[in-house]
Amino acid sequence: RRRGGGEEEGVGEMASADPFVSLKREVEDSLKEVSGAHNWTSRQIEDALQRMQWDVDMLEESIERVTGNADKYGISQDEISRRRDFVGGVRRKMTTIKADLTG
Repeated sequence: RRRGGGEEEGVGEMASADPFVSLKREVEDSLKEVSGAHNWTSRQIEDALQRMQWDVDMLEESIERVTGNADKYGISQDEISRRRDFVGGVRRKMTTIKADLTG
């Protein structure tokens, strides 16, 4: 069933109740922005990476919170694994960007 905004019923509530979803989107957007920041200074990139680090840390905290109570939050073990993979991938990309700054 769909609601007036074209959103499937339940999806909006899940996204708003699950901070991982919106924060993941922000991290993805920030990563794209930093990766394509050819005219940025090293300092601007470092600052952006620091802000991303805080967001990634918050993503990790949300994963840890739901891991022990996956049933309570309605999140499967497969989804928890996907979330961990996402965070690991972002950390690797951030490390590469940092290495490129110093290299």
